[in-house]
Amino acid sequence: MLELKQSDIHIAFNDHLGLVYHVNKGRIKVTDSNHAVLLKTAFSDYINGRLKPEDSVLLEKYIMNEFSKHPSREIVAKESTFKNSEVLNKLEILIANDCNLRCKYCYAQNGTYGRKKRIMQPSEAIEYLNRLLVGRYRRIDTVMFFGGEPTLQPQTIATICSFFEYHVQHGTFESIPHFTLVSNGTLIDDSLAIILKRHSISTLWAN
Repeated sequence: MLELKQSDIHIAFNDHLGLVYHVNKGRIKVTDSNHAVLLKTAFSDYINGRLKPEDSVLLEKYIMNEFSKHPSREIVAKESTFKNSEVLNKLEILIANDCNLRCKYCYAQNGTYGRKKRIMQPSEAIEYLNRLLVGRYRRIDTVMFFGGEPTLQPQTIATICSFFEYHVQHGTFESIPHFTLVSNGTLIDDSLAIILKRHSISTLWAN
């Protein structure tokens, strides 16, 4: 079983959002704040030897299952370590844990994942991105807009794309990420099509 170290996992949250960052994988899992609080407490108890053995195994299994599909990043020399830590390969942003279709067969429980419905507002997105990325990363390769159905709030999508454009222009980031969107496609109108085209957002259709 995977033995976790304190430096392996970073967990952050505010009133609405939780983030679990696996350092060696270079991946972030987006969750809700309550789940992040529980994980942070459990991880702290795990590191300090306060967690029961059976609960430690459950925590290790959870981390392994959530990040196992991603290979560990290779660091070939000490001088490359800092450079690698400045690159985030992929950031998945849960725009809405709600969906306009609410299909009965949906694995994500109508897009809610069993949690309270919530749609991320543009101002919240900027706050999260500033806290998470600015001053920590020089490049984010891919940003995926996810849900639920992310097109329930197209202005948040546009705001996030503009956030990266601004910071590339001002030298915070080296380049614009590749933007992708997972959508059922039913809410795409002329105004949203303009956003997708302007920011070169690749769309993956979810049935």
